[in-house]
Amino acid sequence: MHIRMHGFLSGKEVKQMAKSKGVSGNTHSRQQLNNYANQNNRNNQANRANNNNHSNQLNPNNSNYKGNK
Repeated sequence: MHIRMHGFLSGKEVKQMAKSKGVSGNTHSRQQLNNYANQNNRNNQANRANNNNHSNQLNPNNSNYKGNK
């Protein structure tokens, strides 16, 4: 069993930590990475539909979303 003392990192580990940006492929599946990318892609059809629906709900001139009358 290999145990590393807290606070002591090798040069390789320090470089790897410095390179880490965004979502790691080691902690997320390919499907999770794809889902995240699609949710934040403006050209994705589901993302556009969600944004359009949100805009329609906030539009005071839209009679479909007036709320309780």
